[in-house]
Amino acid sequence: MKVAVVGSTGVLGRQVTARLIERGHRVSVLVRRDGRRCPIEHSRLSPVSGDIFDSAALSELMQDADVALHLATAIPPPGPDMDWSQNDRVRREGTAKFLQAAAHRSVAKCVVQSIAMIAPSIGDAWTTESSNVSSDSFQSAIDMEELVAQSKIPSTVLRGGLFYGPGAKNTSAWNSLAKNGTLQLPEDGSGYVSLIHIVDMSRAFVCAVESAVSKPLLNIVDDTPSTWSDLFGHIAREHGRTTIHSGAPRRYPNFRTSNALAKQTLGWAPIFPSFLSGWHFE
Repeated sequence: MKVAVVGSTGVLGRQVTARLIERGHRVSVLVRRDGRRCPIEHSRLSPVSGDIFDSAALSELMQDADVALHLATAIPPPGPDMDWSQNDRVRREGTAKFLQAAAHRSVAKCVVQSIAMIAPSIGDAWTTESSNVSSDSFQSAIDMEELVAQSKIPSTVLRGGLFYGPGAKNTSAWNSLAKNGTLQLPEDGSGYVSLIHIVDMSRAFVCAVESAVSKPLLNIVDDTPSTWSDLFGHIAREHGRTTIHSGAPRRYPNFRTSNALAKQTLGWAPIFPSFLSGWHFE
């Protein structure tokens, strides 16, 4: 089949694009004229110049496409003053234009990337796809999911955990802080975080492309949500640190997310069930 990919130059998009080509699909990718280009060259890969706000480019990208993927993000560099405005615009305005182009080209299915943290957990309770969403910090993700839900195109939203693995910003940032001895637990470190290795997230997108079974929403996280204390303690020890301080501001809500429905629906399971097998320091 032909798959149109928006966001092919990102850490997830590169993995997804390569896997789709490996699986024998034809892939058209959107590449920005003034930014990074897709590093893959293949006879079944067709680049289209433009971005997610360019309706004409999106229409060209999705011509004859069976499935369209929205993997575009604009995540700011880690730091105390992260500017999320461009990422918010991608999720709201960009998603609207993506869905309009898919409808115009009669694309059979869309698969869209979202984030699991918009469905917080209370204590050690598990959250599922039916749990309530609530997020002041990431309202644009909730708005994006609502745009997808309102679309008439059959669509699946994949809510990913926090990315880690080669090329993921979290991996680089946490390793750097641990190496310098400045990695600090959010609050007391007892909150839960649901992670997903970038390889497992890309595999889930390919499964969603090829699946004949469709669900409007699936959580893509590993099998074993961790406390921040366990996660950061592991990273610190990898860098020879025996102690880690607490009291950093909390950037993310407590989220202990279940992947049971994705396993049942997609026939997918993470290669890395937890960070214990997936974490490799740089």
